[in-house]
Amino acid sequence: MTKEPALKPRLLFVDDEPHVLDALRRILHERRNEWDVCFACNGREAQPEAEVRALIRAETGRHFDPEVCAAFEKAHDQFRAARAWFPDNFSSPL
Repeated sequence: MTKEPALKPRLLFVDDEPHVLDALRRILHERRNEWDVCFACNGREAQPEAEVRALIRAETGRHFDPEVCAAFEKAHDQFRAARAWFPDNFSSPL
């Protein structure tokens, strides 16, 4: 039986302040072989919503805790409802 290779932890940093992202890049540079690190200036640049939700669903029970995923789905639907009521108050792509 072949053992699956260990997954490197994935970190995604999203911040609208370029100086913060630059500082994080410098701080985390020496860990680049241990972690898969990505940086984005906003949610749209980070990853499209459909891709994020598909990944979470596909990895539920394997990479993500099922209870946390269920809470995410429930909160996500509530967030979308709030966004529909107050569209000018949300800048997130979700």
